[in-house]
Amino acid sequence: MTKKFNAWSDSRLQSDLRIALENNLEISESYSKRIKRYINLIKNLKNIKIIEEKDYCNLFQILLYVEHFEKSKLKENILKGWKLKKKGKNIFTIFAPFLIDDDSLVKVKDKIILKETTLNNIDECSYYAKVVKISKSNIDFVINNKFLLTFSKRKRYNISLIESEWSMRICHYALKQIHCYFKSLIYPTIGTNRNCLNLDLKWFNVSIKKNSEQKQVVINVLNMTAHPAPYILFGPPGTGKTATLVEIICQAWKKELSRNVLVCAPSNKAVDEITKRLLNYVSPTVISRIYSQSHERSKVDKTILPCSHFLKDNSDILNNKFLLSHQIILVTIITCGSVFVSKRVKKDNFSYIIIDEASQATEPETMIPFLLGSKNNNKSQIVLAGDPHQLAPVVVSRFAKPLLGISMLKRLMDHSLYKQNEQNNYDQHYVTKLKRNYRNHECILHVSNQEFYGNELIACGDAQTVNRAIGWSTLPNKKFPIIFHSSNGTEMKKDTYSIYNLEEISIIMDYLQLLLGKKLGGLKIKQKHIGIVSPYKRQKIEIIKRLEKKNWHHITVGTVETLQGCEKEIIILTTVRSRVFKHNGIEDIGFLSDEKRLNVALTRAKCLLIVIGNPIVLETNKHWKVLVEYCRENKAFIESSSVLKEKSQKKKKRRKRRSRKLKKSVKEKIQGKKEQKI
Repeated sequence: MTKKFNAWSDSRLQSDLRIALENNLEISESYSKRIKRYINLIKNLKNIKIIEEKDYCNLFQILLYVEHFEKSKLKENILKGWKLKKKGKNIFTIFAPFLIDDDSLVKVKDKIILKETTLNNIDECSYYAKVVKISKSNIDFVINNKFLLTFSKRKRYNISLIESEWSMRICHYALKQIHCYFKSLIYPTIGTNRNCLNLDLKWFNVSIKKNSEQKQVVINVLNMTAHPAPYILFGPPGTGKTATLVEIICQAWKKELSRNVLVCAPSNKAVDEITKRLLNYVSPTVISRIYSQSHERSKVDKTILPCSHFLKDNSDILNNKFLLSHQIILVTIITCGSVFVSKRVKKDNFSYIIIDEASQATEPETMIPFLLGSKNNNKSQIVLAGDPHQLAPVVVSRFAKPLLGISMLKRLMDHSLYKQNEQNNYDQHYVTKLKRNYRNHECILHVSNQEFYGNELIACGDAQTVNRAIGWSTLPNKKFPIIFHSSNGTEMKKDTYSIYNLEEISIIMDYLQLLLGKKLGGLKIKQKHIGIVSPYKRQKIEIIKRLEKKNWHHITVGTVETLQGCEKEIIILTTVRSRVFKHNGIEDIGFLSDEKRLNVALTRAKCLLIVIGNPIVLETNKHWKVLVEYCRENKAFIESSSVLKEKSQKKKKRRKRRSRKLKKSVKEKIQGKKEQKI
């Protein structure tokens, strides 16, 4: 960490906040007035509705420290009483599948602490280790020779993950810079460039020209109609947001050959998807997909490798000569910080700065790419693309979440420049909402469209694709491609805070038995056509175990977070919950209460959606109630799994009969040939 970078971290602020947080925000007479003020402020963060410009920088600094503290606390003793397995001289492994996911708590090169425990689970010796490999279910780490002297297979250890300070520190630095030089981005005013020229463009993707909203976005961004304010591309599910961004990038590159286009997103998955699509139109020599120090080359898609560059392999990436030779730079938001802190990178090289999945990044994170624009933002057009009704930033602290959990995209959409007018229209100079959904069957889209998008979305999917499940024999209503399957299974816990439901897993397996190999609308259903979504990681792990027993390795199974941005012909959603909890006097169903998770889960399916859950539990939430009632009204509600099991068993018997007949036929043919020879 450079001295310049550290200069912006207020050690006194961090120290005072730590005292307050470590003592559970309980005021003591021995505390200074400053600490007492912080305690009162943190307790009242939830009551702050609007962040004033004068408070902006200081307030976000406090939010970042509070969140970092909670993340660090969450990672303490995350595994208690765990056994280790030795793999090599200094390499050990732990089996911890519930820690490994796309949004995992642990990454390669992370540091961990191992604490030897006694029979009373009291920590004794502590050892530092470094993660060197993460496989499907195991974390491998290397540790020093001192540990080898005391290690025993019989001993148990408490394992803590060390929360990296890098992202917090780069966010603090961005806050300071933004506050000094980029105020027009965080508190935008009406720009001077109000004209929108109807450019005569040669379209890279000709389908964009046929969609009036997509076409308008491209033309407005190229004309910088929002400048110096950010332009917002509001992209509901399946409306072609990524395709629109790719067209903007291609057109901007073609228009500004002397300057660069910067493309960022919070996740590698989103950046990779844009990169793959760009390669359909642009030579890999023009593109640079930059990966972080910890990213493994083996995990990169082969189609992206020709334009991939790794910070761990090449320090020359961080200079102007490299950037000028690659006009389109693609990188995650946090890794973008590594590019920025390099003194060799000129900060006004980028004419367009595009941030995808902007609704999933915290406001300080979103600022990091801004720093690569020119000071006072007189040259660069910022584009924020995302959907405020899909997943929000992941924030651990309940105190920080009410403010830090609101993305810049969401906050700006409540700003006067970006709000809908009385006719529910947006000012096209600043924001465009895509309305044509190309993914979902109209019935699958219905609930999300009604609950979150004001019924403005138009189902435009290819009829052959979205109607495939119509007429499927298992559908209660043959014209309605949704099933709500009622489950009375019990949620359980095992070795972790996450929950699972075995009855719902059994129901999933029955549906898979009925679907795999079946032809729907001329398409023979294979494993790759099916996605299984669970809000809970433990349920995901238990499902994968059952699939592996069947040798079904190509069915996508993930949490809602891992499935955002994905689509499948068929989605099976297991809700897991069998109980309702009361929190502050309000009924709560955990993750399922989050309307954004529900929206994402419902909109992944193209032609068939199967929801498995306890309707009594789910109907305590207003949005889930709409879905359950919608299924009841359309006779798509299954009360019992007995009929399903009977169908599944019949299918198994038919397969066995066909197999026996085939074997018999083969034997008869062989016998016939032998007799002919004789």
